Amino acid sequence: MPKTDSFLPSNLVTGLPSPKAITSDKSTSYKTHIAQDDTFQNKFEALGVSTDLGASFLAGMVTLFGAGGYLVFARLGKQHVEGAVCLEIATEKVSLGPRHIEPVNVSADAFDSKNATHVVVGIVFGVKVVFGARLPSQEDKLQTQHQMDTKLSSLRSWLDRRTSATTSSNIDHAPLDTLDEHLDDMNYAIFSDLTDWERIYNLSVKDKSELMNDLPNALKRADYGRGDPIAYSLVPIEYMRLMLGVPSHQQAPVQQPAGALLRQFIHFFDQWQEVERDIKNFQEKRMTATLPCTDPVINLLERTLKAKSSMRDGFREALKHARGAADPNDALTRILHKYCTSTESPKAVQEILAKEAGDSEFKAGVTGNGGQYTDFAGAQRAVSVRSNIYIKYSTEDMKREKTSWEANQRIIYNLLKRNPGDYLVAVAECKPKQLAFNKARVTFYSRGEATIHDMLDNVDLVDQAFARYDAKSLDTTGCHHPTNRRPVSLACPGKNCNQNTLCSWTCYKCRVPLKYSDEFIYCDCGRAPTKAYSWQCNSDNHGSGFTKYRLSKLGPNLQALGSYKEVNILLLGEMGVGKSTFINAFYNYIFLRDA
Repeated sequence: MPKTDSFLPSNLVTGLPSPKAITSDKSTSYKTHIAQDDTFQNKFEALGVSTDLGASFLAGMVTLFGAGGYLVFARLGKQHVEGAVCLEIATEKVSLGPRHIEPVNVSADAFDSKNATHVVVGIVFGVKVVFGARLPSQEDKLQTQHQMDTKLSSLRSWLDRRTSATTSSNIDHAPLDTLDEHLDDMNYAIFSDLTDWERIYNLSVKDKSELMNDLPNALKRADYGRGDPIAYSLVPIEYMRLMLGVPSHQQAPVQQPAGALLRQFIHFFDQWQEVERDIKNFQEKRMTATLPCTDPVINLLERTLKAKSSMRDGFREALKHARGAADPNDALTRILHKYCTSTESPKAVQEILAKEAGDSEFKAGVTGNGGQYTDFAGAQRAVSVRSNIYIKYSTEDMKREKTSWEANQRIIYNLLKRNPGDYLVAVAECKPKQLAFNKARVTFYSRGEATIHDMLDNVDLVDQAFARYDAKSLDTTGCHHPTNRRPVSLACPGKNCNQNTLCSWTCYKCRVPLKYSDEFIYCDCGRAPTKAYSWQCNSDNHGSGFTKYRLSKLGPNLQALGSYKEVNILLLGEMGVGKSTFINAFYNYIFLRDA
């Protein structure tokens, strides 16, 4: 009965039919199939489950037992990858031949049931055994999956040889045990139709080998070697009427939903399962990092499971209605669209997790490198007690504007990386009403006053190479900058910095390019002797400290500095407007100002 995937207690054949009506083939055969991962789609293919039957299972309409228990065996997290090898041993095939059934042997009430939709015309007896395998996941996911694929292929070959030896009564253990060393880093579970093997967890390679040695005896115990029904062949009931010549009651044929639509549901349930693992992994990472879950994540797993259960209920009712309906796809399409677009859909949950994971990573990066994470009130308190502080302000809505959000993140990371310890870096999560601007920004405060409102407008102040003087050596007695001053362009003395890369240096305090002349370095702060400076370039390799130059190397490098590049200025104007007067005045100013 495909509407509900259940069997009705009714017989088609009665009396003593012709020997050709029901035939039996007792030749033993086996086959193996690999499930390369633990998606429902791969599991269904490995077990020989059709799309229709798989949909019924996901809708909660099928009771599982034996090897079918493998379908509900699922990883809880992403610490492992999972696959399986499915072994099917067929011991007997019983077939019904409708053309050899006489009318006298057709049950009078066989076609009276309004619920019957199909007739069983074949049964395969035997056993199915699923060898599930788990392998610890490595950082390189592709490499881990490649290792799993290789090991599953080896396991399949091993099972093929073992099963062949078992079914032919020619067991040879010698060439089979050598392969176990290659497979001993996996954990195994068995799901089987065999009574003593129905569900066995946490098996080692040795345990698995011992069970395979017992396979012949286990088969004998399974209904005296026959086993259980492992596959059925069905034909529509109207088709059976035609073959038997039984008058039709004009019962409408059962319409089945489109296979492509049902496969979309199967894929959707796979997405549900994957997102459950993502939530659990995220929560475990937050606990490890001792970071509290934010509002969007609290009870996210509970809400997701509730939405999944609600969808399964809706899917079950829609599937029952669809089988036999005039338009079997309409109700299912509406259910799929409803849950694909809901706020608890796998896609929506993944977006929440991705955002929260990014926030968690940023928060850990800030606090792990000496910064602070606070709210608006905490930021205001920090401004009042710190002399120099950079604060990144943002709200939840501002995070959606990725360009400015990511640019300000880079500024914060750069400030943390280069902080020698004389300023604080903080990130403030604010409410919309607390801020008068609509984009994230980093503000610099000095002595309680905002001196740079938006560092994004002054990003060069973060990315420059800085030189810092010893305050005791600074001369501020109104000295003029000499006319022969030259821009300071030197390689950084940092031990991890590239000595072949010249940097243009800026004063760490006034942020003005440095000039050199007569053993002094000049900026808007004043001047200081060259030996009073320490240096910090903007290379990622430099670190947060300032490095002193060896005087034996600094002096010659400064003496070798080049002059400013010449700049040609073209003055245009009519005759008599004062072009020559301006040029002469400008020349005299440059020539005489330091006289």
